Amino acid sequence: MEIKEAQVIEYLHKKKTNLIVQLRRIDAALKALGEVGELNELDTIAEIYSPYELIDNDDYNKTVLMYNPRMTAKKKVEFVLGKLVSADASEIAEYIMRIDRSIKDRNKLHERITYVCSQMYREGTLTADRMGKKYVYRLK
Repeated sequence: MEIKEAQVIEYLHKKKTNLIVQLRRIDAALKALGEVGELNELDTIAEIYSPYELIDNDDYNKTVLMYNPRMTAKKKVEFVLGKLVSADASEIAEYIMRIDRSIKDRNKLHERITYVCSQMYREGTLTADRMGKKYVYRLK
């Protein structure tokens, strides 16, 4: 079986993101306990090279601590839109990938979130504006 360069890059990107999330969770726990002093080199590297710039560090720490990976997909969408106010399905999926290290398949998550968002829109739970080919969702 031949491993393609794109597969290796995707694997390394996921691994890097998971490590950054773990580091931030530890940092959040230490801040909650009042044990954080100066930033160390790893914190600085995580801040500089973070692949997603959706939320600031303090809000991120609170978000990671409040997030429950066992929530239904609907609840996850509501949780993310509560933080971002408005986002398309890919932004919602990226946000979830950033805070939930248990998710392994980015494409499967994106498909699921797209389906759930459109279902919630049809139910009237979300409002949506069309921006090109994408829908930007908001909570009602």
